[in-house]
Amino acid sequence: MLVNESAQFERALLAASIVVFLTSAGLFVARSAPVVMFPHEVRYGEAVLLDQARRVCAEPGLYPEVGKAPYLIDNYPPVFPLLMALVPCPDGAPYFGGRLLSLLATLAAACAIALVVRREAGNAAALLAAACFLAHTDVNAFGALARIDALALAFGLTGFAALFSQRTSVRLLAVALFFLGVYTRHSMLLFPVAGSLLLLLREGPSALRWPLALLAAGITFFLAGTWWTDGGMYDHIIYYNVLPFSWMDVARKWFQSTNWWHLPLLGALFVALLPRGDSRGSIKFWWFGYGALVAALVVLEASIQFRPPAASSQELFEQVGVPRAWQFAILAACALVALRSWRSEWPVFALGRAQSALLVLLGMASAVQVGRDGSDVNYFLELDATLAIVAGAAFAGASIAKRAALAALLAASVLGQGIVLEERPTHPERLARIASFSERVLDYVAKFEGLILSEEPWVLAEHGRPLSHQTFMYTALTSTGQWDAAPLIEEIRARKYVAIVRVAFGEGPVGKTWAGDRSFPRAIRDEIEKHYAPDPAGVSFSYAETKLWWKHISVWVPKT
Repeated sequence: MLVNESAQFERALLAASIVVFLTSAGLFVARSAPVVMFPHEVRYGEAVLLDQARRVCAEPGLYPEVGKAPYLIDNYPPVFPLLMALVPCPDGAPYFGGRLLSLLATLAAACAIALVVRREAGNAAALLAAACFLAHTDVNAFGALARIDALALAFGLTGFAALFSQRTSVRLLAVALFFLGVYTRHSMLLFPVAGSLLLLLREGPSALRWPLALLAAGITFFLAGTWWTDGGMYDHIIYYNVLPFSWMDVARKWFQSTNWWHLPLLGALFVALLPRGDSRGSIKFWWFGYGALVAALVVLEASIQFRPPAASSQELFEQVGVPRAWQFAILAACALVALRSWRSEWPVFALGRAQSALLVLLGMASAVQVGRDGSDVNYFLELDATLAIVAGAAFAGASIAKRAALAALLAASVLGQGIVLEERPTHPERLARIASFSERVLDYVAKFEGLILSEEPWVLAEHGRPLSHQTFMYTALTSTGQWDAAPLIEEIRARKYVAIVRVAFGEGPVGKTWAGDRSFPRAIRDEIEKHYAPDPAGVSFSYAETKLWWKHISVWVPKT
């Protein structure tokens, strides 16, 4: 009787998991596919990579001399631009190659998550874990953009899945995939480090040969690339890749990127890391503690919603909400408690409860990278993948009641985030506003023939023109004193540029403008205002992202 009930439950669970996965994957593809052919930049950085892909086979190439025209910093490894350059783009869709790579890479990452979890906990858990990953707001924000993150994640996750094979050839493949991941984004270290640690704990010192092979290959390629580019690879990726780090930015971005439908996922992770023990009272204490935390967060968020609108960025920060920081804090506490049972049995793969706790802590450590200036929720992708793996692995050996609870929590997170994502960055209404704004700017700039200096890279890249200055990185170099801007200032004084495209940002209902890290430093702005003036036609363009944030573009021409 019990056997029949268990079999019926497994069949029902598998059927429900298939429905949830198909819903999640279908929504992700349906929402991402239109972006692949969208002709304009959706998030900052896409145009910079578009320019790099064009420079793979054209002058001045990747990693040109720093501090001289063109003023560019290629602060990422070469794999993504090389692959992006190989994909032919249809007319009118310049970002097609990079976005198609990212879309396919995101789906590959979901498959790798499913493979990892399937070895541990079966088909139903694998499908739910993959569905949870594909539905996540962070994944939908970056999963189909011409950015490096999805491809690096796919390489890292696929390598992680392959590393635990008993076949030497498959482990060599894992090392190769880790290598590609690191040389797509050099901070993609979570899965090589986590996989090496778990393998070392399971097999002992003999497992060290795999991370050592990766290290040897990585150093050899880096030395060869640095020699081939006359030191350019080292200068661009390491020496001049200077972006300030702030713990306040870590907290702010964790706050701003959360939504309440992350709570069911965190609940599933809480179940995964819950101390087993023999005491029902102890387990009830943990469950009531988690319930009290969620209730407190709901009350706090409700009270925040009734405050008057923010009048400044500081007040806006205070009103954004607090769930993610508290969720991460309780996850860290659970993980530390779970690590106390380090001598738990080793399962077929490598993810016992203590090992899952280690993955959670490593994932949280990787997410700290979001504190670098200019970073975004793309630095949460490794953590999102890790949490999906741990939640899925929790199905292994669990009772029917626990598996049902886990499935319900993960399904709720998937379906809930599907609703929230109506406000996603790639929403059709937002894309329509971007298209209208971008086309007006591009049509106007098209009349200028000659070299253009632009604070917004997309204005040049979408015209097929090479970038002459990467404002974001060179502003950072100026702030650290590593570049004095003298060569560019001389070019401005000589009126070398037929036009200069400037951008101002606004925040708050009063429309206060400010020059951020995507604007020229003060010394360059002063020189522009001495030798250039707004176009006599008086044309300028504004784009409202939200009621509290907008962008204003103006075109300046040499003074007569």
